Amino acid sequence: MTSPEPAERRRAELVEGRVKAWELYRIRRLELAAERRALEAQLAHNQARALLLELELKYGLLASDATLDVHTGRIMPCPEPVEGGGK
Repeated sequence: MTSPEPAERRRAELVEGRVKAWELYRIRRLELAAERRALEAQLAHNQARALLLELELKYGLLASDATLDVHTGRIMPCPEPVEGGGK
């Protein structure tokens, strides 16, 4: 049996005591999956805002002092602005 070549031996020494390559691969795959899900959630949020805007246009709320309460489905008056910028 021959001894491994120096490059292979160094690679084996580097891997010992560290996370294995397949474990790093799984971690990176999971990070990418998490990023994808975050982007999908952001897209869903944007789609909901676009639908709300369409409904406000449909019911003539854009030019009035009213808004649509998405929890109840009721048309509500816009809240009064806080003086001082809310500070």
